[in-house]
Amino acid sequence: MCWLPVQRGISTALDSLKLTGARSFSKNLATSVAFSFPLLPIYSSVAFFSLVNDLFRFLLHPAWIKIQGANSALIRASLKTENRTYNCIGTVLAKNGCWSFLKGGFVLDSPLNLALLLFQNSDDKDIDITIDSSSLQPFTDQEWRFNQQFMINTQRKRAVTIHVSDQQGNRLQGAVITINQVSKDFPFGSAIAHTILGKLPYQNWFVE
Repeated sequence: MCWLPVQRGISTALDSLKLTGARSFSKNLATSVAFSFPLLPIYSSVAFFSLVNDLFRFLLHPAWIKIQGANSALIRASLKTENRTYNCIGTVLAKNGCWSFLKGGFVLDSPLNLALLLFQNSDDKDIDITIDSSSLQPFTDQEWRFNQQFMINTQRKRAVTIHVSDQQGNRLQGAVITINQVSKDFPFGSAIAHTILGKLPYQNWFVE
């Protein structure tokens, strides 16, 4: 059972803010949603929901956030369980009048039956928050590792072209190269060899 109070200052799409369970698991995270409107203005959205009684990782699937009443605001998703509070499981700097993309995740360290998912304005500004298409998706460590390896193979691994030259810059033909990995770390960003500046195709592309 899922109960969601939509508080004053919060407008929520009735057919889109929901908590869903994965088909591959035996228990759904939520079965129904109810709405109420308290009189006092409270500028956060709270969702009560039941989690499976196992230790799972959870992804906070992309939630679309829109604010009114400020030019921008840092919206934070947090989780309160029976045993502890996850102060931040996702954030987004929402802009006034446009939809912003919030996603995140968390790992349960103990089984539980009830938890509260909150979307809050971090700086306590007096604003309205609209939430659309928010859901939770559980997955196991095995599924996490599978997805991790898939991302490594498709995003991080690339074909490498190696050019070998002497001190004068002349290319050496038939050179034997041995490569040893000395570190698992990799830099973020991109790099271009300085020799590309002398390549005519690159020069033609650049002036175009």
